[in-house]
Amino acid sequence: MKTVTSTSRLGARTGTWFAVALAALGVLHCGTKETPSGGKTAPKVAPPAASEVTPSQRVSVADVAEKGSDATNPDGSAFKPAKVFVGDRSGAVYEIDAGQVTVTGGKLTIHIGPMAGHDAVYDYVRLVTADGKETRVEAEDPATTGDRFSDHEGAEGHWWLQGFTAFSKGKALVARKNKRVPVVTTVVRVPDGSYRLFIGSFKGDEAFGVYALGATWE
Repeated sequence: MKTVTSTSRLGARTGTWFAVALAALGVLHCGTKETPSGGKTAPKVAPPAASEVTPSQRVSVADVAEKGSDATNPDGSAFKPAKVFVGDRSGAVYEIDAGQVTVTGGKLTIHIGPMAGHDAVYDYVRLVTADGKETRVEAEDPATTGDRFSDHEGAEGHWWLQGFTAFSKGKALVARKNKRVPVVTTVVRVPDGSYRLFIGSFKGDEAFGVYALGATWE
């Protein structure tokens, strides 16, 4: 009986020591975990799975294009984009693959405007060569002209330079629906040749609906 009692107590003590050791390891692990922004976890925005975007969330590109753009050219005429890109209500940032472009004269000029009835976000442009070399320009860089960006929402006739963690470098240009704004133009200077053009944007969300962007380049 004494032997059994001694073994039982030893097992209990061993189990206790093991549990304490595990807890200590857990504390040490948590104590060394690194988080950005002074310990605060940075928000993550990921593209939704296909099943998360329902048919009711989708908007026809043809319907958006037919309504035209809410942007005006420098001469006051209506902006007529060659390509229209439409998001959804998933709440995700995304990169538009605008396809292949050919650069001549050492530069590509890209004109961007919102589509009628839709909010729009213009975040950045990327030009990528066939071997993967990239040239990137942020929308708020001096290479983008055509407007004096507003530092607050709701300014009539101007794009809003909004700060948001999920945007590239934490900022992007935002145009609210049914607000006339000027076309913004970004000039990317690169050697002549063939590139793939990407445009950073935002798909939209439940609060503001589907976002849409029009673009033309030369």
